[in-house]
Amino acid sequence: MRREVAETARILAERLSRSGASIEEALRGVEVRLDREDACEMLERLKPLVRAYAAIEEGSLQPSAAYLALRPVVEVLERVCRGRPVDDTLVALALAVIGLLEAGKAARASTIAAVIETRLR
Repeated sequence: MRREVAETARILAERLSRSGASIEEALRGVEVRLDREDACEMLERLKPLVRAYAAIEEGSLQPSAAYLALRPVVEVLERVCRGRPVDDTLVALALAVIGLLEAGKAARASTIAAVIETRLR
């Protein structure tokens, strides 16, 4: 993942971590650029993790917040990687989820991921 993409993920995560910050406020003024190559690279790194989580979580009555957060992120990255049109807001939210997970904020990441799932449908 390019440094610019990682930095965007960190900034978005930081903004969304603030209590009371709405998604719209957090995204305001942040330029999100994710090309196919970066999306495919990120997807390659995340898919094994999601598969591992799925194996661990199988049969669990309450899947972990990190697992729930990664599923819609993978879906967004797959769409970008395949060249399908994806709303910039969804890409930004996917990057924010990655940043939140890296910062150890799985609960907030799963909340944002639920927003992604809703908007994907």
